[in-house]
Amino acid sequence: YCQFHNSTTRAKSTTLEPNCLLEFRQIFAKLNAPPTNMYNIKEACVKRTKWRYCTGQFAHLNEWFNRPEVQNALKIINTPVNWTFFSEYVHKEYQFAKVISVENEIRQLLERKIKVLIYYGEDDLVCNYISGRWFIDDLRLTKISSSEWYYQNRTAGEIVKYQEGLTYLRIRDAGHDVFERQPGAALKMYREFIDQ
Repeated sequence: YCQFHNSTTRAKSTTLEPNCLLEFRQIFAKLNAPPTNMYNIKEACVKRTKWRYCTGQFAHLNEWFNRPEVQNALKIINTPVNWTFFSEYVHKEYQFAKVISVENEIRQLLERKIKVLIYYGEDDLVCNYISGRWFIDDLRLTKISSSEWYYQNRTAGEIVKYQEGLTYLRIRDAGHDVFERQPGAALKMYREFIDQ
């Protein structure tokens, strides 16, 4: 069996063992099979890449990022970039065997008294809130509050605050693209975080 999370031993290895990698790929393939949309499990997959990733819901971003006025505002100078949401090059170079951890960076920010916000859309399987909670648990921070989080007088998620300056937020009815599916709640999340 694969030990993806073990907060008692706090293993620092970032490479999955071969048998675990095989199991991970098998599970990933089943979850990513039609009609599942791993970016938002409550929505059907509109379009898939040749590697079966669901990307159709992001097609409008290709158009927007390739507009000359947008690239100019982003200070893309000289040669216009043909931006695409899903890059074949990145897919080929990405290594599923490596788990990229930002633990050291998060710890450094907190040690410098810089506030950190970590948020997840509840319906996202790619960057899921359960793994996020495991990551935060492994930081062994001091929890000072945990409660439902509200937007427009309705429960919109869960918020957990830590003494060291980290805020965790899980947002309901949102997948990978929190700002697109829950723009009002996302704006409230940022305002609250900045104003705290």
